[in-house]
Amino acid sequence: FILQPDGLLNVILGAFGITGPDWLNSTTWSMPALILLAVWRNLGTLMIIFLAGLQNVSEEVLEAAAMDGANAWQRFMRITLPMLRPTLLLGTVLLSVGFLQFFEEPFVMTKGGPLDSTLSISYFTREKM
Repeated sequence: FILQPDGLLNVILGAFGITGPDWLNSTTWSMPALILLAVWRNLGTLMIIFLAGLQNVSEEVLEAAAMDGANAWQRFMRITLPMLRPTLLLGTVLLSVGFLQFFEEPFVMTKGGPLDSTLSISYFTREKM
């Protein structure tokens, strides 16, 4: 519904004077459209994981750094980001495994077409079996 030639996305783009492409039937735009769909699908899960990781950052350490004169950017780069490394690793692993299993979106929405432009590793493996 959203990615059809007369779908919601093209209607919104048309309100700004932009003619939207035929997202799922264009060899140029079909794979980026499916990738954005997959990113949107996984965004909620990653937000929950990162929220849990941010709640694990020690307030005492952040307050001590602020009292020592560290600005917000320094606190983020030197305290928050290093304490989020395990969370970043988990998110990276989950996304990597998820995108290696990128099968349902091309299969349901484009059947691998147009001109095999939306073939993924898992879809290609299924087609060759």
